[in-house]
Amino acid sequence: PEAEVTPSEVVGEALFGVRLVEPETVLAVHLGREPGHGALVTQVVEGSQAASLGLMRYDVIVALNGEPVVDYHAAADVLRKAAAAPGPLAVEVIRRGARTTLER
Repeated sequence: PEAEVTPSEVVGEALFGVRLVEPETVLAVHLGREPGHGALVTQVVEGSQAASLGLMRYDVIVALNGEPVVDYHAAADVLRKAAAAPGPLAVEVIRRGARTTLER
């Protein structure tokens, strides 16, 4: 199952611009994560807030604003709210085996 957070054709609906899925167990194990924790980015919409922040396909989101990502549904909810509310946002990801934090 995927949690989709893509731009909407509905006027006024603010969405972040990524598609998230639960990382597969083998990926979680290789990254030293608990299975089911985190959110794997499978799509970044060009021109979206996610793209502007620097999120990339195959990033694994492990924390949002310093809070660990327990599951991808929770991450999608936080990003939907962040899309509608300007302000600071810190997204910690694992990219190519290294942790990095993207901030706006």
